[in-house]
Amino acid sequence: MKDLSSRQLSPLIATTFKVVGIVMVLAAFIDMLVLPIPYVFQDREWLLGFTTQIVDRGIIPLLGFALFLAGFWVESLTTSSSRLLPTITLIASCILSAFYLLLIVLHVSNVSSVQANQLEAISARTVQAEQEIETQIDTQLGQRRTLISQLLESPELRGQAVERGLISAEDAAVLEQFEDDPQQLETYLQGLESQAEGVRSEQQSEIDDRRETRISEIKNDALKSNLRIGLSSLLLAIGYGVVGWTGLKWFRYKN
Repeated sequence: MKDLSSRQLSPLIATTFKVVGIVMVLAAFIDMLVLPIPYVFQDREWLLGFTTQIVDRGIIPLLGFALFLAGFWVESLTTSSSRLLPTITLIASCILSAFYLLLIVLHVSNVSSVQANQLEAISARTVQAEQEIETQIDTQLGQRRTLISQLLESPELRGQAVERGLISAEDAAVLEQFEDDPQQLETYLQGLESQAEGVRSEQQSEIDDRRETRISEIKNDALKSNLRIGLSSLLLAIGYGVVGWTGLKWFRYKN
């Protein structure tokens, strides 16, 4: 069997490069367009995911362009081929370079908007949680005051409350002392308020800790997203720009 010469291999290599390049480009663009369906351009979180996906898959079309152009270059070594498709590819590469530069600005804007919405939601949830705690503590304290007032008015009610397990016998004895010494009652009520204030402070501290932790997570996520997508998009812009610009300059030099 005769060995294939380089002149015989060139068309095969050129065709292989061009076909693989076209398939890579089309497959990547199909993924970029189909996976985000349904399109919700007014939703900032959807836009954030969309731009992230475009950047994550951006290297595939770049490799496809490189293989496609390499196929034309191999073909040009043995035959004279049209420069129309390579020129269109190089122009498209330059356009994508500008697109990925703009994508940096768009992504940073989307991240900032989503972060602001998340922080606003955290503030709203924090206010709601604080109001719920305040209402709960005030309600419990009011119920406690009402119960004490009712039990002080009637020894029979105190006895029934002990029988039902609402209060202990020791509490009933303390309430009897309050009838003879109102000052002790006032001190006792102040103690209840101090306990309620302690519970309120403890729960408020837990709310603040959760809020600060969540805020820190949101800011860190935003920073990582900006760095990862921003730098990746910049590298893609440089890659597409180098391929497109140097290719066009080479064609111009060859002319």
